[in-house]
Amino acid sequence: DNTYECYAFTDQKYRRQGLFAELFDLAIEVLPEDTEFLFYTNGTDPDTMAVLNTLEAECVLQEHMMEIDLSTWKKDQMETQETSITMTCSTVDDTLTRHYKNSYGSVNISVFSSYYYLYGLETHEKYRGQGHGNRLLLRVLHDLAMHDPLPLRLQVSGENIPAVPLYKKTGFQITETLFGYLY
Repeated sequence: DNTYECYAFTDQKYRRQGLFAELFDLAIEVLPEDTEFLFYTNGTDPDTMAVLNTLEAECVLQEHMMEIDLSTWKKDQMETQETSITMTCSTVDDTLTRHYKNSYGSVNISVFSSYYYLYGLETHEKYRGQGHGNRLLLRVLHDLAMHDPLPLRLQVSGENIPAVPLYKKTGFQITETLFGYLY
């Protein structure tokens, strides 16, 4: 794959002097002809957006960082219908990880000192669209909030149409959006 992630920063006192353009032109010269560059930005810096516009770079992805503060999460959001769930622990990359599972799906929670990180939420295909993912997530939120109510973070693709509304419905808020532009 000839796609390179490109992280560019020019100190403000050196901007508008063509330094980035020179460096970028050098990279284009030494890399294979079919090289593509993927630029990440939060979309808030007008200079960055102007450069991407000048390059005619195409926005190809959007990632959201989302968070919920479990210390203020209303535990009464847990449905009265109890969801049976099992939890096991393991160490993944030297990080304590809780694996929650029920007959409808599973989710993983990495435990850090000041927050949790959610990943791998999956509802088995035949149970999707029936509210099982929502109930599983609410049950996990309830469990985390009852034991050690730290903030819970996750990252989700803006193109993951079912996931973003599910997370918002359970109380997550988008804290940051990262865009990927391809040149």
